[in-house]
Amino acid sequence: MLRCRICSLFLVICFVFFISSISIADNLTASIETSMLWGRAYDVAVSGDYAYYCKYYGLEVVNISDPLNRSLTARLFLDCGASHIDISGQYAYISGRWYTDEGLRIVNISNPESPQLVANIETTNHDRGVLFDSDIVYVWQSGWQENPAGITLIDVSDPTSPSIISTINTLYHPAELIKIGDFIFVTELESGLQIFNVSNPAAPTWVKDYSTAKELGDIRYHHIEVSGDVIFISDYSYPHWEMAGIHIVNMGNPYSPKYVTTIEMHQACDLVLNGSTLFARSSYNKLYAIDISDLANPVFLTEEFPILFSSDMKVTNGHLLACSGKNEIYDISDPTNITLISEDVYGDNNHNVCVSGNYAFMAQDYSGMTIIDITDPLSPQIVSNYPTFGRAHSIKIIDGLAYLTSAGGLDIINISDPLNPTMLGRYLDADSTSLEQFTIIDNLAYLTACPHGFDIVDVSDPTDPTLIGTYIPEGDRLWDYWIEDVNVFGNYAYMSNMHAHEVEIINISDPFEPIKVGSYTGIRSPVKTSFIDGYALFSGGGVTDIADISDPINPQALHRLNGSSQHEPTVYNDFLIFPGELNSGVATVFNIQDITKPYFVGEFAMPGRSKSIVPFNNYFLVADSYALLVVSLTLPTYLAGDANNDRSVNVGDAVYLVNTVFKGGPPPQPLEAGDSNCDGEINVGDAVNLINYIFKGGDPPCYN
Repeated sequence: MLRCRICSLFLVICFVFFISSISIADNLTASIETSMLWGRAYDVAVSGDYAYYCKYYGLEVVNISDPLNRSLTARLFLDCGASHIDISGQYAYISGRWYTDEGLRIVNISNPESPQLVANIETTNHDRGVLFDSDIVYVWQSGWQENPAGITLIDVSDPTSPSIISTINTLYHPAELIKIGDFIFVTELESGLQIFNVSNPAAPTWVKDYSTAKELGDIRYHHIEVSGDVIFISDYSYPHWEMAGIHIVNMGNPYSPKYVTTIEMHQACDLVLNGSTLFARSSYNKLYAIDISDLANPVFLTEEFPILFSSDMKVTNGHLLACSGKNEIYDISDPTNITLISEDVYGDNNHNVCVSGNYAFMAQDYSGMTIIDITDPLSPQIVSNYPTFGRAHSIKIIDGLAYLTSAGGLDIINISDPLNPTMLGRYLDADSTSLEQFTIIDNLAYLTACPHGFDIVDVSDPTDPTLIGTYIPEGDRLWDYWIEDVNVFGNYAYMSNMHAHEVEIINISDPFEPIKVGSYTGIRSPVKTSFIDGYALFSGGGVTDIADISDPINPQALHRLNGSSQHEPTVYNDFLIFPGELNSGVATVFNIQDITKPYFVGEFAMPGRSKSIVPFNNYFLVADSYALLVVSLTLPTYLAGDANNDRSVNVGDAVYLVNTVFKGGPPPQPLEAGDSNCDGEINVGDAVNLINYIFKGGDPPCYN
């Protein structure tokens, strides 16, 4: 009987020449409702009582009239983000994130509480910095693909209508630019210092290049500061440490620079001047104060003052503002006694978020764990912060306790009072650089002890977590393996070994002596393993393999999902949602009503690099590196290809479609369910698609 029905269906399909159709629309939408915890800054400028921070999502205005009690004033979302800023009068000139080609944004900041975007102008490449001088903005860009590195000169005499004047091509990537009189001085990461005459902005001319150690062939000039005719250049000319430091050069005659001296300092990076004191940060995250009142004989006032990694520093009113994980403010009124007076507890990079009750818990690098009241998801409120010994990485909430991994270990935290989280116990691993991903099963915590393997810790007594077993793969840890993740199913741990390009399968039935018993090598550089309905998902490199692990030491791949993320997916009703891939920011959605036959539903773009997605009260909390987002996500309420709405896809759906198209039968409900080939219409092609899928192993039905 079934064979006759199939044959009749094919005859109908083959002999129809005129195909009726019904048009349908898209069905997957996402929108950001609000955001917070914008993360670390890349650059800062100061005007009056306000600091203007460049952040991944745009401009953040902070009142620093009292540096001890700074407060957030306003945020302005910019579609290209913000990486560098310069201010003149009532306008801020902002370059986009360095890997975008969006160009210059001009923002009116006459009212700091309500900054307004007034103009933008595109440039040809990735912007790395911006400088305003005499109605001209200099934007310097790194080279990329067919576009060379260079400097764009933009006329902003009318800030609401900027125009490009000219472009200077440079040999390598410009790192920093300053202007003295009619000349600009540009440091390049590979070729030293380039000097240009810009007395005629429409036709700049190259003057010369300058280097203190050109014969070494490895020039790494970075930051540049100016005082009168004297410039200071940071140089980390690896591997020629003896030539590295801070070069002092008199540029009174740019055609004939006069070298003064070099301040010896390994891997000098950021520089900022305050009168006769030069502040310098090394890549070792140490801050130095140097007296330069006698240029030929600079004197260190302080040595190796610890500072977080900073992408830029500015000085104002006896204070140094650092763009770091916590955007610190230091009192430098006495350069021999630098003191930290303020930091943004919530300003660091984000890793993951989880929810318990009406509270969200965010892991934030050096900021530790931040707790947010999300009773009203559209108006989240920070209520407390729990600092960690090292960089916080991952959080899980189990039975009213928060488990938080960091460079300092595993903290077990009582969160019964979210306004006052308190540590119950801590586990440390002296052999690892960081404890990161983990899972907890039956009071045993399995912790990736980066990079050497994973630890098994008994957490049945949260006040006294105890190591009971360790698994370390064979080989040289620097080259043979790098452990990224561990997850557990039954008596087996699945550990992602990135350098070996395998998921190692370890028998943990005896947690005191874990033993490797198998591996899965079907995916390159695996970074995440998760489990759904007894199946394993191995993710990495933009793909996820769904594998049958009924034989746990010999997984069998069933299906590959393309475009998925290296981060842990979220299961929501019949859908599997992957956070945005590391560089794309695009989240992907699959229907997994039948996990062995997943359907691609669609994708939606997030502005940042999302790492985890958690549903909460009709919204989704999205944690990315740069913010916590509250997102509305509309998902389809039907199964693709299920034309007759019986919650399965079979030949009955093909018959239903033929009746709709040729016999005036009722249309699918909703229409999108019948569009199995995603051509935007209901027609006979959808029936053909279903027949090929059901009987010939063809492409599965899809979501429009």
